[in-house]
Parts: sequence; structure tokens; C-alpha cells
Amino acid sequence: MVSSWLFIIGAISALIAGYVIDWLGKQKGLRTGRRISGVTAVGVMAVVFLIAAITSNNTVVVICFFIGNFFSWHNTVCSVSVCVSIGGERAGTLYGLMNFVGQIGAFFLGYIWKNC
Repeated sequence: MVSSWLFIIGAISALIAGYVIDWLGKQKGLRTGRRISGVTAVGVMAVVFLIAAITSNNTVVVICFFIGNFFSWHNTVCSVSVCVSIGGERAGTLYGLMNFVGQIGAFFLGYIWKNC
């Protein structure tokens, strides 16, 4: 049941994120609006995952994961919208490059973590 709700929350969050990021872009400008959205999403995720890491209450952990998943989609939508703005017709290539660099970073982080 928890896994199902994570996906439902993710779908709702992606829709909300699109509207929020567009609204912020119109109010503050694309650059500032996307920065606000990205920094807020990553900041909230950091706080809730820290809370989940230090608590022993399973209910709090699940709620923190729901909140983190909600804001994770805000960060994803923001990243994709930046790729579309910068890349234009080559947005798919730019997004693929961004994803590739992130995956390489995750690979080396795991390797370094294991060997240190």
C-alpha cells in the first residue's frame, strides 16, 4: 500500500510542480523562479531525509519519504524544464547528458564510499 501511495503522490506532485514552476517563472523570471523551486525542493528533501535517518518511529519515516518523494518530482520537473529552455530542439540530448553525468557521479560515489 505504501509503494502505491508513493507513485500516486509522485504523479500528483509532477502535475503540481509544473504549475508551480510556471507560476514562479512568470512572477520572478525563468532563472530566478527555477532557482527558487530547485533550491526549495532539494532543501526540503535534505531535511526530511535527515529526519528519517535519525528517527526510530516507522510512521515518521514513511511520512518523511512521502514528503521527500513529493519534492523529488519538483526537482525533476525543474531540471527537465531547464533542459528544454537551454536545449531547444536538442533538449532530449541535453537531458540525456545531464542524466549520464549524474549516473557517473553516483557510480563513483558508491565506489569511493565502499573503498574508503
